[in-house]
Amino acid sequence: MEVALVGSATFEVDLGTLADPDGDGLEQVQVEIVQMELSGVSPVLGPVRLRVRDPEQPPFQRSTGMLEETRNLLRGRLDLPPLARRGGAVAVLDAFLEVEVGSGPGDGEASPGDGVVVLDGAGPEGGDDVVGPPGQRLHAETPLRLVGTARAKPAGDGDRFASHDAVPLVDEIGVPSGLRLELALVPEPEVSFAALVARVEIPSRHDFAASALFRLGEASDGIAPRVEPVTVRLGTFSLTVPAGSFVGGGRAPFRFVGVVDGVTLEASLRPLGGRTFRFHVEGHGADLADVVSPVAFGLVVGDDAGLAIVEPLRRPGR
Repeated sequence: MEVALVGSATFEVDLGTLADPDGDGLEQVQVEIVQMELSGVSPVLGPVRLRVRDPEQPPFQRSTGMLEETRNLLRGRLDLPPLARRGGAVAVLDAFLEVEVGSGPGDGEASPGDGVVVLDGAGPEGGDDVVGPPGQRLHAETPLRLVGTARAKPAGDGDRFASHDAVPLVDEIGVPSGLRLELALVPEPEVSFAALVARVEIPSRHDFAASALFRLGEASDGIAPRVEPVTVRLGTFSLTVPAGSFVGGGRAPFRFVGVVDGVTLEASLRPLGGRTFRFHVEGHGADLADVVSPVAFGLVVGDDAGLAIVEPLRRPGR
C-alpha cells in the first residue's frame, strides 16, 4: 500500500568535509539526516508517522551519506547553487527510519507532499498487506538507501530522493512485523514570508518561548494550520507539529497543546487580517544545549516559511 505523507526533513551538510576521497575529480561532502517528521493517513492503518531513528536506540546508527557534485568547476568548492552560480549534485544516504501506525482506520486522505511511503506485506503468500496491531512503532535494522539529485542547497522543486529496495521492519524487541518499507522524498519549495519579526526567550537549557509576527509573501496561496505541518526552529533545534494537530480557526486562534518528540508544547496561531498572523509557542523538556546566540528562529507552516536572526533573552539564574 502507498501512503502520501507531508512534513519536513532536515539534511545537515558538513562543508568542512569537502574532499575527493574516490579520486574521480568530483568533490563531495558528508550529509546527515538530523530530522524527519512526515505524517499522513492510511485507510487501512490509520494515522502513519515516519521519522528518522534516534541513533541512541537500536540499531544505534546515524542516517548519513554523501553529496557529490556532478561537475567540478572550481577546486575547493562544492559546485552547487548557491555556493556556485551553476552546478548540481548526486546524493546517496543510508537512512535508519521508524514508522508509527495509529490507533485505528483512517477517515480521510493525506495531501500529496513531501513523501510517499510504501508498506508491502511480506507474509508467506507474498501478496497481501500485513497489518500490525494499532499504535505499533516499527523500525528498520538495516538502512534504507536513498539516492537522488539536488539542483541547489537546500533541495527544492524538481529534486527527488528515492529508495530502490525495500527494507523489513521489526518491532521494538526485534520481532519481524511482516512489513517492508520503501520511500520516495519529493521536496517542496518553501514560499518565503514577506516579513517576519520574532522574540525568543530561553530561560533554561530545556525551556523556550517564542513570539512572531509574520506576513505571507505574494507568491503564497495561503496557510491552513489545521491540515498542514508546523515547524519551529531554534538554531540546530527543530520540532514539527504533524499535519492535523492544530484545532480551532475562524475568529478563534488555531491552537495545539501536546507532546512532540518528548517536548511539551503549547502553540497558537492567530490571523490578524491582511495576510498577517501572530504566532506564539512555549516548549518544555527540550534539549537546547547546542543553541547559541544569536539564534536563527525559523517558522514553517505548510510550504510557507520565514527566518529571523534574534538575540534570545536568557535567564541563567533559573
